[in-house]
Amino acid sequence: MNREMVSASVRLRVIAAILLLGAAFHLAAAFVPAAAESIGSATPTWRHLLFAGMETALALLVIRRTRWLVLAFALLLGQQLTTHGVALWRTWAVGHRMDWVSLAVLVFLAYALLEVFMDGRRRVRSRHDSHRPVDLSNAQ
Repeated sequence: MNREMVSASVRLRVIAAILLLGAAFHLAAAFVPAAAESIGSATPTWRHLLFAGMETALALLVIRRTRWLVLAFALLLGQQLTTHGVALWRTWAVGHRMDWVSLAVLVFLAYALLEVFMDGRRRVRSRHDSHRPVDLSNAQ
């Protein structure tokens, strides 16, 4: 495994850890309303539980580096654009304030999507290179 693959592995583990922090927040917010209120979230308990489960599952998939991980992140980012994206725009347009939580969620998910996409490309390229025949015609 080359250095590029090792550093990608570290970045993916950081992404998984951040997802687990998000899952822990959603779990706390489901049972401690003050946690949700601290960031201005009026999300129902069932939704917090759903996201706690999804983020935990996604963190495990990141560690396993499943092939369809790009699709999972793309779908989650699309869904989050409809919620956090709208909240970010509305807060800025109406209140002339920045919704830092929504901005952080969207930036993180966009970065995570890019990272899992690039990791998939590196792994395919690495697999392809390992099956390439060795050219011995110029061997001395």
